[in-house]
Amino acid sequence: SGASALVYVYAAHLASWVVNGEEQLFVSSTAEYGGGKAIRGGVPICWPQFAGMGPYQKHGFARNSNKWAVLRTATEPYPTVVLGLKDDESTFEIF
Repeated sequence: SGASALVYVYAAHLASWVVNGEEQLFVSSTAEYGGGKAIRGGVPICWPQFAGMGPYQKHGFARNSNKWAVLRTATEPYPTVVLGLKDDESTFEIF
């Protein structure tokens, strides 16, 4: 199809989706990638809460987590990437 996507393992973030040569998503030109900062724009994972509507940091801890890992990829029958959020002592302290 000629479409492409850019998925960051950091925060499991979809940062680009190009169809027919045109970007479909907004990502701020001032976006920072990694280093504990959320990527501004694209499609983030906001978990376990959205915004500041709960006891955790804004949009939850998954959005800024480096605990994500690629679990599976495929090209057929369609391009796929499956990411998983790993738990450990630091995530148990937060959630």
